[in-house]
Amino acid sequence: MSEISQEYLKHWFWYRPDTGDFHWRKSPATKIKPWAQAGYLNPNGYVIIRISGKTFLAHRLAYLYMHGYLPEIIDHINGIKNDNRICNLRAADDSKNAMNRRIRSDNTTGFKGVMFHKKNKKFVSQIQTNGEQKHLGYYATAEQAHQAYVAAAKELHGEFARFQ
Repeated sequence: MSEISQEYLKHWFWYRPDTGDFHWRKSPATKIKPWAQAGYLNPNGYVIIRISGKTFLAHRLAYLYMHGYLPEIIDHINGIKNDNRICNLRAADDSKNAMNRRIRSDNTTGFKGVMFHKKNKKFVSQIQTNGEQKHLGYYATAEQAHQAYVAAAKELHGEFARFQ
């Protein structure tokens, strides 16, 4: 993403921190009226805003607008990619962002951090931290295995822990 300054951003847009929406202050083109909402939803679920022919992710613009700088990664706390309210955005790194990921779509147990171990016919719980997979044990039920994951996630991931 090309860099943009907070000053330039505030010159062209109003940002509503309570809704996460951007609105044009001035008309950038004849078809766009001042105060019109800016941006569109891309196929990945993020809001995109085009400025002077360049594409920007709205959550990055919101963070810059409010804080004056851009961290390496901005995490959506609730996991909803188009929820760009400032209270839902926080600075992160790759590791912390990964901690807040939703349950994988190929998960067959319905519980994050849990899979069925066919060989011993038990549920295994595991968690990733600092780039390494940590085994949390084998359990008779998926619910018990998930409770082990939840306890470990609270301890290891802190505020970035996600349980679903």
